[in-house]
Amino acid sequence: MKSRPSPREYHWGLIVTDDIGRPVLHHATNLTGPWKYEERQNESAIDPTLIVLVKASGVSNVPRATQIIQSVPTDGKPSRRTGAALTCRIWVKDALFELHETGEIFLGDDIEVIETEAIAYAERYAADSEQGKGTAVINSAFASSL
Repeated sequence: MKSRPSPREYHWGLIVTDDIGRPVLHHATNLTGPWKYEERQNESAIDPTLIVLVKASGVSNVPRATQIIQSVPTDGKPSRRTGAALTCRIWVKDALFELHETGEIFLGDDIEVIETEAIAYAERYAADSEQGKGTAVINSAFASSL
């Protein structure tokens, strides 16, 4: 989760490490116009405004998981799963749901629980991040290995 100009608002994305351990950021953005999917690799995946990385699950097959993530709509229409208006947060939740449903990840908790906990971590570590203390990494909040 990255900080945003408004308090208690965060930009959400998914970071998956590729087959050799390099980070790849997957996110939905409308920063330069309409909503679109964006992927950043290596150093550009980790932004200085990143507050917290929360491990939701291990990934069983990185190429397949990447295909699933890329298939989650970013067309500006409401979520097909919930009907909620598209935001980066809704997109991440939809991507996690699809990954779980296809067996590429295992979520031990409900997506709403994961969302609540992720927000709590962001609120806990936002001040540290804004003071230049770096990104908090939470490996054991929900994590299960595959």
